[in-house]
Amino acid sequence: GVVLGDVATAPKAQKFFEEAEWLELWSRYFGSVEAGLSDGMVTVRCRKPVAWHPRDLAKSLRFEFDLPYPDGQRMGLVRLALQAFSMRLGLDLEGV
Repeated sequence: GVVLGDVATAPKAQKFFEEAEWLELWSRYFGSVEAGLSDGMVTVRCRKPVAWHPRDLAKSLRFEFDLPYPDGQRMGLVRLALQAFSMRLGLDLEGV
């Protein structure tokens, strides 16, 4: 269930999930998760979000907004993302 793409120039891997994996993954964050197959792909409908911790959100933002570019440079947008989400949510994500 793993596919490699652009191996010579910009290697990347994509993991394809089974229905049970999707259920396990999303059930941590939603009270109601329905998974099914559509055109050979697993689809998921999530409802009733459960409470989350600001520390988890900050950790995710730090990861997503500092991903590397193919030339080795990094996005460097962590501070801006943390500030924007902090302002929008009324939380101090920079301090967690």
